[in-house]
Amino acid sequence: MPTSKQLRDKLIDKLKELFQLDQPDLDFGFYRLMHAKSEEVTEFLEKTLPATIGEAFGGVAESRRAELQAAYEQAVATAKKYGAPEPEKSEAALEAKAALDAASGNVNDEMEVYDHLYRFFERYYDRGDFISNRIFTRETAGKALQYAIPYAGEEVKLHWANADQYYIKTTENFNEFSFDMTQAIEFAKMDANTRILNNIPDHPVTVTFKLVDAAEGDHGNIKASDNKKRAFFLASDTPVLFTDKGLEAHFEYRLETEEDAIDASQEADLKSRFGAKNKGDMRPLAIAAVILDTVATKAKALRDAQEDATATEGLSTLLNWPVPTENISKRPLIVKYLNKYTAKNTSDYFIHKNLEAFLRRELDFYIKNEIMQLDNIESADAPKVESYLGKIKVFRRIAGQLISFLAQLEIFQKKLWLKKKFVVQADYCITLDRVPSEFYPEVFANEAQKNEWRKLGFPEELLVPPVKGEKKEGELIATDENVWTASAYLMVDTRFFTQEFKEQLLESIPDLDAQCDGLIIHSENFQALRLLQERYREQVKCIYIDPPYNTGSDGFLYKDQYQHSSWVCMMYERLSMLHMLLSQDGILLSSIADQELEKLRFIFDSIFERKNLLANFIWNNEGNIDNQSKVKCNHEYILGYCKNEIQ
Repeated sequence: MPTSKQLRDKLIDKLKELFQLDQPDLDFGFYRLMHAKSEEVTEFLEKTLPATIGEAFGGVAESRRAELQAAYEQAVATAKKYGAPEPEKSEAALEAKAALDAASGNVNDEMEVYDHLYRFFERYYDRGDFISNRIFTRETAGKALQYAIPYAGEEVKLHWANADQYYIKTTENFNEFSFDMTQAIEFAKMDANTRILNNIPDHPVTVTFKLVDAAEGDHGNIKASDNKKRAFFLASDTPVLFTDKGLEAHFEYRLETEEDAIDASQEADLKSRFGAKNKGDMRPLAIAAVILDTVATKAKALRDAQEDATATEGLSTLLNWPVPTENISKRPLIVKYLNKYTAKNTSDYFIHKNLEAFLRRELDFYIKNEIMQLDNIESADAPKVESYLGKIKVFRRIAGQLISFLAQLEIFQKKLWLKKKFVVQADYCITLDRVPSEFYPEVFANEAQKNEWRKLGFPEELLVPPVKGEKKEGELIATDENVWTASAYLMVDTRFFTQEFKEQLLESIPDLDAQCDGLIIHSENFQALRLLQERYREQVKCIYIDPPYNTGSDGFLYKDQYQHSSWVCMMYERLSMLHMLLSQDGILLSSIADQELEKLRFIFDSIFERKNLLANFIWNNEGNIDNQSKVKCNHEYILGYCKNEIQ
């Protein structure tokens, strides 16, 4: 049976995962805040939390219980020594037994609170996200289901695991991954003397993983075959670089080539060197081997040249620090960070819209369902009910403090996500007939612009400034002093010109906003829709979308066990914003296939209402070949909904 200390340590380890205290010392935004707050959180988890629970149960610890057990045994032994007929019932023994029973009850209640805290928070956590994990039990006569789902009396309710959350990642998101090796959790817990004995540097040692090239993958609903799946590889040119800031490892995200393949001999060497078991671990181990060998070679070269190799040797110690796992018994610390880097770029994540309200609602439901068991309350005696209430008071108070801590971090992430993003670049495409003639010399002298016209198929004779004179056959009618030739259809793209030219051109065009009859935005779709909300609210007459069909292999980066929930979460939020853009007589059309047709209809019904369904259009295609040996599916769908019911 686990002890109170073991249960407490188990809970603290889980809460450290929830608070993400094992994150590396990244040099940007949220992670910098997390590091600053980590000391406060650690202090709460390791000192304040146990002290609060201990105080709630009278401050009786297991060591005190052992003392009381020894006192009771001593009282019984003393009574026997003096010939008491029933030594266990002597006055001293009875007093000692009463104190021991009270302490035992407190210890058991304390252990139960630790266990309940662990079980409650565990069910809502999955790799950094708060998601209602599936619990494989069923409702019984004496026990309700595990979750409380808010219900307002709707005829039909659509619910999913991460409802009320923002789906954040919708595509690859490649950033630099920079961290201070000396701040890794393995070293942060060492005291000063231990760090010195293990040659841990007393100054920052920065390692940066940088993506220098990424191959473009398949688009839309095209299935990526096994030989088209991309992965991380060290860059062919300068894979490892030593800079003034530290070590840089350069990566490419691309298809595997013959040179990248790990043959049987290399696999055997990697398994022997790192104590690895699984073939799937070979790629990060091969990358780690190159990095470690490069650092070792650098250190040796410095020593051979009789130069100071202290810094490089310190880096080598950090990178090689053992962090074994069940499958990699000699795993070095660098592999742990490599796995973090690749996972960071290839899995989605979520932010809860109102985490505190959600967890507090679920907390009350958990108390009624798991602790009080209201179905049995009528048959419980007074001491049992009193025990229930005592545990509930402590459990609810401690859980409430933890929820408040977690909510603070989630609110910060939410504010970052909802903060209006900067427009990093804005350009205009303007037909030449709207450009004043004084800009022509610079426009037609710009070779980048002329090359773009050539790519679009315009002949050379059009790539000259329009001339003044009388109208010729086939030319456009002049609207001012200029006589326009067919070159009036040329499109001037301001991205090829200086900022000064762009500003002057835009200032010269009257009522520019009214003349802009088209808008293209290259952005993450959620942020793009937020940008459009105020300017285009209820102004769009027709919207067509082609979302990922969520076939399981179309590049949609869901968590494995939340394939459909991730997709619904992503679609619901974005369709809600699209609904606000539609004019009162507007319509929205969405392509979809069989995989998510019924869920998409539920989403549309929730946002647009079922009465606004126009039609479920079926259109034939050539048929996919995913399962052609079984059934060839040669149709897809286009769901059409209007903003308001068409009379």
